[in-house]
Amino acid sequence: MTEGSTRPDLASEAREEIARLLQFTAADVRETLAGLVDADAEEVASEFYEVMMNDQAARHFLEHEVVSKRLKSSMENWLRELFVALDASRLDLLVARQIEIGEIHARIKLPPALMQAGVRQICRSLRTRLEASGLSVEATLRAELHVSDLLHLADGLMMTAYVRDVQKGARAGEAYRQVLLSHDTMLERERQRAVLSEWTSELLFAVRSSVRLRHLPKLADSEFGLWFKHKAEVLFDGAPDAAIVADAIDQIDSVLLPKMAAGGLSENDLQSVLAELRRQLEFVRYLSGDLFDRVLSAHAGKDSVTGLMSRRHLPAVLDRVIVQHRQAGRSFGFVLAHIDEMRSQAFSEDSRNALMHQMAACMLEIARTSDHLFRYGSSEFALVCVEVGREALGEIANRLRNRIFGHRFALRHDPQARASVSIGVAMFDGHPDYMHVVRRAESALVRAAAEGGNCVHWS
Repeated sequence: MTEGSTRPDLASEAREEIARLLQFTAADVRETLAGLVDADAEEVASEFYEVMMNDQAARHFLEHEVVSKRLKSSMENWLRELFVALDASRLDLLVARQIEIGEIHARIKLPPALMQAGVRQICRSLRTRLEASGLSVEATLRAELHVSDLLHLADGLMMTAYVRDVQKGARAGEAYRQVLLSHDTMLERERQRAVLSEWTSELLFAVRSSVRLRHLPKLADSEFGLWFKHKAEVLFDGAPDAAIVADAIDQIDSVLLPKMAAGGLSENDLQSVLAELRRQLEFVRYLSGDLFDRVLSAHAGKDSVTGLMSRRHLPAVLDRVIVQHRQAGRSFGFVLAHIDEMRSQAFSEDSRNALMHQMAACMLEIARTSDHLFRYGSSEFALVCVEVGREALGEIANRLRNRIFGHRFALRHDPQARASVSIGVAMFDGHPDYMHVVRRAESALVRAAAEGGNCVHWS
């Protein structure tokens, strides 16, 4: 067993459960099943991989040569370990083996759905053979039940190890990302801008000096391209725009550069290709800069407009608050505020940002220092009020509504703008899932907005 792969008590529980299963199933039934599996293990494994190879999602993880040389024999050995060689003296070995398999599946990123499909396929194969074995109806049912229980116990152990290994990998990945973030991200942004500009200048010089372009490194092979390929995915945490940048780099390398390298272009055609190249490079610069801006904002943990904590931190805060309040036997409140539609002219982006910034300042005046205030959406704020009763929470919500309604917001198009908010309020009722209190507050907010806004509604 790998250290830390699963809890010792879980492994102990699994051993005890398998021992009970061995006692529950009659010896003659287990012996018959062992003989059947021993004789047909090769066929069961062949059927398993035949079905898996026909599954498009599973085919990605399997190769015919690997299946025939190694995986098929491993499957046969696994079946015999479960149904032929298993006895009370081999429980520790069996449990450790399932944990090892689960960890391997996690490392190769095998989807859990395929693991479940594999277990079902093996169960079907063995059930079909049992029904054709000539056993009595009662013995067949007992053997099928033993197969189902033992396979699901093994699958449970594998899945537990799988989840724990995935979580460990996620923590390691996040730790690596934090190391990248610990470097000066703003400096890295400027550095990558510089190396991209350097590659562009080198390319344009080559074009104008008639240097053979086939000797020029592709953008993907440049310092910028290599950095983007190997570090951007981690730094930008899988943001969709990162994939768009990668596509733009590929478009430059696979379409535009070959056109220029081929030669024979007229001046007009060359200018057209260069114009498209500039457009693609500007697109790469813009998206890369935007991705860096998002990382800087997220790393600060704050919304860039209001200076409040961003919504991404709300689950962690609510999880902690729920644990604290359940342990202490106390309650807390969750408040959602949505800005009602203002009847003035359409906002510019500057005006909306100014409104949100001033709205946050008003809310900070009402929120207690122990409370948690978040930017929840484009026009919403969330307030977690700790250790508060229903009456006190109602007073906070109404003070918030009155403070917003009585304020004059200094906006570019209107230095004396008025605004109001619809507010939904929910008290923590002991439910351990933080989304329970969030959804109740959201429902109350919808009702408040439906009544015309500038009011407080309880869940």
